[in-house]
Amino acid sequence: MGMDEPRIAPFKEHLGRRALEPRTHAYADLHICVVRGSLPGADAHFHHDMLAMWCEDENTTIVFESPREDQMRAFIREHCPDAEFLWEGRMPYGNWEADARMAPTHQAGFLICPAWDVCAPEPCETRIVLDPGLAFGSGLHPATQISLGLVRRAMERVRPRHVMDLGCGTGILAVAALLLGAEQATAVDYSLLAVNAARINAQLNGLSLRMRIMHDDLFSHLKSPADLVVCNMNFPLFDSLLKNKDFLSHEWLLLCGVNPESLHREISGKLKAAGRTIMHTERKGHWFGYLTQR
Repeated sequence: MGMDEPRIAPFKEHLGRRALEPRTHAYADLHICVVRGSLPGADAHFHHDMLAMWCEDENTTIVFESPREDQMRAFIREHCPDAEFLWEGRMPYGNWEADARMAPTHQAGFLICPAWDVCAPEPCETRIVLDPGLAFGSGLHPATQISLGLVRRAMERVRPRHVMDLGCGTGILAVAALLLGAEQATAVDYSLLAVNAARINAQLNGLSLRMRIMHDDLFSHLKSPADLVVCNMNFPLFDSLLKNKDFLSHEWLLLCGVNPESLHREISGKLKAAGRTIMHTERKGHWFGYLTQR
């Protein structure tokens, strides 16, 4: 790992049984329990009830579909007396990403259908069937919508055979590229929640044989060959990637997730300084994305 590449903080995840298979309905509410300290054995104890569990910054978070404070407190008393239960919060599932209920959505020539509400596309639309799980990329966030538009532009202009999606979240951008004609896609994310969602979405769209999904640090794949690299992520990662020669060596890069306009000007300047030509810039509200060529 180079000097300019951020190290990912220790992050351990466990997925519960209820998160591993495609669903026939949306989650209603998410019940999020947060504990100070580690909870060894909790992943096995709650495996059949929880959606996911992760440990980060000395705290443990477990997500359920129904209230579990009493069971969590009992487990801590019996098995982890050094841990401290902090709180349980209820969150409507629609608030997980974009403060909106998942429903069929028309974006950039795509019809994005939740797996539990599949409908026919309009003429000239491309349908994506999606189970976002607990990963980013439902199609409702402006950055995802911009990215989908730029993927369509890239596929019409460049016709890349191999697409690499770094920080893939639900895998929606890799799925979109494959449905528009890419032969192969590689989707990389350090989060098990994302990798699991991308795996399910590849299956839902009949793309499992063409979409390689990897649970890994994206910085380990910057030398991997790809005709188009897509990244929908946050500014600190962009800032590091734009200092990386391996990343910048790719012919076509699609970057999105820049907000607000002051960072848009900064990122645009860094892209040009790195020898990239910005072929298309798209904006939605305060969010920006770019399709660039070397």
